[in-house]
Amino acid sequence: MKTIIILISAALLGQPYPSKSHTPLETPVETTLKKAVNWVPLKLLNNSLKSIPLEIPGVMNPNLNPLSESNVSIPQGTVIYFFVKKKKYPLLTVTSDLNKEIIVDEVIKKRKIELGLSKE
Repeated sequence: MKTIIILISAALLGQPYPSKSHTPLETPVETTLKKAVNWVPLKLLNNSLKSIPLEIPGVMNPNLNPLSESNVSIPQGTVIYFFVKKKKYPLLTVTSDLNKEIIVDEVIKKRKIELGLSKE
């Protein structure tokens, strides 16, 4: 019964069902919210000689190669995580006033000290 009502309302509004403005797995509200999110462009730098695995929920799980950089756009408010012995720890929260170039290996060193995972 609900499907019939939805199809009738879509026909009356002159829009095909499902709407082509969003993917079948995404509702129109989710599409609108995604467009409203403030994306922050960042350059993630790895100046170390070791690969750095990160987790950026909803964006990607990059593995920063040694002596490399990665340009990404991340939604404001997203927490970026790093790993120590396969355990996940928060590295930083993305904000609009964050420095656009982040030297990830240096930030991880500081976070390890703050979290008691490493000595100075």
